[in-house]
Amino acid sequence: MPVCRIYTYSGECLKSFDTKDFGNTITIGRSSGCNVSLKGLAENNVSREHIILKFSGGKWILEGVGHSGVYKDAVKIGESEVQEGEVYRFSQLFLCIGEKCGPSDFDLTWEAHTENNQHRSVIWPGVNSVGASRDNYITVRTEDVSRVHGKITCEGKMLYYQNMHPSLASEVNGIAVQGDKVELNVGDELTLCDTVTKVIKGVRIKQQAVVKRTISSDTALVKKQKHSWDWSAAMIIILLLVILVTALIFCVFYNVLIS
Repeated sequence: MPVCRIYTYSGECLKSFDTKDFGNTITIGRSSGCNVSLKGLAENNVSREHIILKFSGGKWILEGVGHSGVYKDAVKIGESEVQEGEVYRFSQLFLCIGEKCGPSDFDLTWEAHTENNQHRSVIWPGVNSVGASRDNYITVRTEDVSRVHGKITCEGKMLYYQNMHPSLASEVNGIAVQGDKVELNVGDELTLCDTVTKVIKGVRIKQQAVVKRTISSDTALVKKQKHSWDWSAAMIIILLLVILVTALIFCVFYNVLIS
């Protein structure tokens, strides 16, 4: 799992890092002392040191040490062996493991007024909890939505919705959701109590690869700097010659005038 990325709930990539650039331990959190620092990017419910990645026995182990925890498939974990393609939530941020791992092709949107003014969220690969609590993968903070209302499962190009409890009111395109999973498609309306949400195809910005300094790039930089210095030296010499010639001309005219 050489490349990892950290995203916001809306799919914005905050950090991209290569595990090969570090030793056997990588710390992630708000502290400037972390290997992957989120200072100025994360809210206070992300701890100063929230995640520790450790390489041991040929595998990477993720340990959640933050006060608000780390979740995989909407379940809180302590430690977990990480695999490419997995998504871990901590607070409202998402750690995606592997070069090809990131937001799915789908978003959930809604027009209802929310306490946090949020109206869109990525649907992540795996299990996404949906509800009014900030502890969800998808937070819809309206008065009628339950704290943890349901869950949306994304399996490749397929989406499914299921209530967290049979007593919670949910509908897909006006049809009540019972206990079983219900398939979701782009354009479908998912109603949580009285709050209408809609599945849309998300707009994704292609992520750039992690930039690395190489010998060739360093050599090119040295050549560029040398070329710049050559021009600077030439300009200084020309300026000095102009000053010298001007001084000589001035001296000649001065001698003529006083003679």
